[in-house]
Amino acid sequence: MNRETKRLMARQQMAPEKKQEAVRRSKTKRPKEKGRIRRYFSSVITELKAVDWPTRAQVRSYATVVFVTLVLVIGLIFLLNLLFSTGVTKLYG
Repeated sequence: MNRETKRLMARQQMAPEKKQEAVRRSKTKRPKEKGRIRRYFSSVITELKAVDWPTRAQVRSYATVVFVTLVLVIGLIFLLNLLFSTGVTKLYG
């Protein structure tokens, strides 16, 4: 159920005077705020300062683990491919 459906259901359950007030509020436009982009980038910079960045040694060790795991998975897939292709060749061969 999306937002529009929820809003429609909520409006249908409102009293008539509340419906008119909700429609009036939804039609009024909010004034645009100035400096939204500057505030956004300021908050992004603040959040990036709060990030706990890994050290060079941690990155190196994580990369080594990923590389070793990748080599093992590639080797396993190669062996399974060789096993199945040999089996199919002998079966239908």
